Amino acid sequence: MGVVEKALSSAEHRTLKLFQATYPRLAPAARPVLHELVASMKAALTSPNEMALEHALAAFWDDLFAPVYHNALHSRLPPFSQVYSECLRDAQRTVQPWGIIPALVGEPLLRGLRTVRLFLHSLDVGIEVVNSARKFPVPSECGEAAARLRFCGACHGTLAPPCFGMCLNVARGCLAPLAEVDGAWGDLAGTVARVHESLQASRLSHLLHQLPEKLSEAVMVALERGPKLQKKTSSEKQQNKNKNKSSRAP
Repeated sequence: MGVVEKALSSAEHRTLKLFQATYPRLAPAARPVLHELVASMKAALTSPNEMALEHALAAFWDDLFAPVYHNALHSRLPPFSQVYSECLRDAQRTVQPWGIIPALVGEPLLRGLRTVRLFLHSLDVGIEVVNSARKFPVPSECGEAAARLRFCGACHGTLAPPCFGMCLNVARGCLAPLAEVDGAWGDLAGTVARVHESLQASRLSHLLHQLPEKLSEAVMVALERGPKLQKKTSSEKQQNKNKNKSSRAP
């Protein structure tokens, strides 16, 4: 997990540097939004909530809209109020200021991070199984039988005469309860191997390396749509106002 966390932190750092160079007015407002995205993704890797990754990415696009909208159309004015920013946040998914970038970035990135999440979960299960096996109570009879094996040359790999299957009999008798987990352990090991192959195929490191450029491209799309964006946003806000009035009507 440490490798993935470092890759996410690196993507955050490089994105912020790119924003500072390309959109200097936007960068300060984008910094906490970007940091929250990375922090939420790190937490989602071990969260029991299977939708945590999707929620983190969706919240990022929602939260980024207000500072980008302000930078595109009202950069000379004071920052938006909290109420107005929330209004813009709610309008983002309808207005779709980023074009197709969220889909291009989100779908492969989520696939890769889901695979990491599954891989980590599989390893945790494996550790639990190993710890359970280590705590397996050894009956006193097994301890006595194992002690007698010290005098069997065959059990030490020497050329001494075999002890009439004593080594195998002790192993079978004393480890029989653990044999029940053998099939499940084999399935788990196979699953971990397949998930590892999927993780390599997802090229997550490559996706995270490209993330700064993709996020910058999304901002550029929104800035280029400035006037149209303002019209669509105003229309969406008016529709929401009308809905609220209708819902309050007796």
